[in-house]
Amino acid sequence: MKSKVVLLSGATGFIGSHLVEALIKHGYTVIALRRQNSDMSKLGVRYSAIWWYDIKCGIEQAFVDHKIDYIIHLATNYGRGADSVVELLTINLLLPCKLMELAEQNQIKLFVNTDSFYCKAKAKNCILLPQYVLSKKNVISWAKLILRKVRFVNMRLEHVYGPADSKYKFVSYVMDQIKAGQAEIALTSCEVRRDFIYVKDVVEAYLTILTGYEKLPGFSCVEVGTGIDCKVRHFLNEMSALLGSSIRFDFGGLPDRQGEMEYSVAENSILRSLGWRAKYGIKAGLKEMLKLELGV
Repeated sequence: MKSKVVLLSGATGFIGSHLVEALIKHGYTVIALRRQNSDMSKLGVRYSAIWWYDIKCGIEQAFVDHKIDYIIHLATNYGRGADSVVELLTINLLLPCKLMELAEQNQIKLFVNTDSFYCKAKAKNCILLPQYVLSKKNVISWAKLILRKVRFVNMRLEHVYGPADSKYKFVSYVMDQIKAGQAEIALTSCEVRRDFIYVKDVVEAYLTILTGYEKLPGFSCVEVGTGIDCKVRHFLNEMSALLGSSIRFDFGGLPDRQGEMEYSVAENSILRSLGWRAKYGIKAGLKEMLKLELGV
């Protein structure tokens, strides 16, 4: 049987590198877009099993060379640091719009978009990452205009954690401080509640959509999370305990961020209707993450 072909943006990133491994394991052919300066280190030996195309000038050629079945857009620019608004829009809006146009022209079966719990309708008053949120919401509006024959699934991810994440992400930052032997870390109150989901459960959610999308409407928004909320401070205390650390978290040592969402949890009934279940609780996810990252 001929393998299904998936075109993936963001393959070199945190979630993308985990997803690539799973796709290859399940027999998919992976076509990936990259920038010339992309860091390929997260992929390891899997790099050679992927068909690569330049994100600036090779996208159309990928459709010429391959009969693509599905597109998964994972590439993301959060608008932090020195990146300009134009750079953010290029990745978060222009790239998916271009891919959606090519999907329509080439009779692709499914377009899977990725956004964040920050984009939930009930988060209207959240002012964190406003440019990122606006760009992600605009993708959905454009999808409704561009796509006529292609099914569209918007994956709305809760707080994803796991090995090989960016060192600038919150969970990785705190773990690095613990590893470095810091006696104390000043933090906000960490009273906000999040739906922490381990990256392997997120990957399984994407695989579930690839096999079950025909059971969904032509346009769907799928919330990806465990369905269980947890205070951030509890999550950090669990990590510290598993590491056997004596670090002191100074909760309230920093002011709470203005505009922070106080609560977010996934309503994951769509995924569950397709047979998906989260396999990792917080303790199990942290244990595996720490084993893979630190060997503990």
